[in-house]
Amino acid sequence: MPVSAIEAVSARVFKGGGRRFFSRAAAYRAEAKARMFAQRPCDCDPGSPEHYGADGNACELHDMDTVRFARLRDRYARMLAWKDRR
Repeated sequence: MPVSAIEAVSARVFKGGGRRFFSRAAAYRAEAKARMFAQRPCDCDPGSPEHYGADGNACELHDMDTVRFARLRDRYARMLAWKDRR
């Protein structure tokens, strides 16, 4: 009888932002991103083909550059981690 190349193992999994992650830091980042989007709803022009970013009609949420967004997300993730340690 051949041995299967796939085996079932148990691992610690962290949930954050509606998804599962193997690291706690990734779960905090996902949760921070989900909460940021929940607090700041998109108000882009619904008439644009992509609903965001087309023809300069991006809202403040989608117009944020990646460096600024990453900085805010990481700050929010650190705050969530700090609250959990208390």
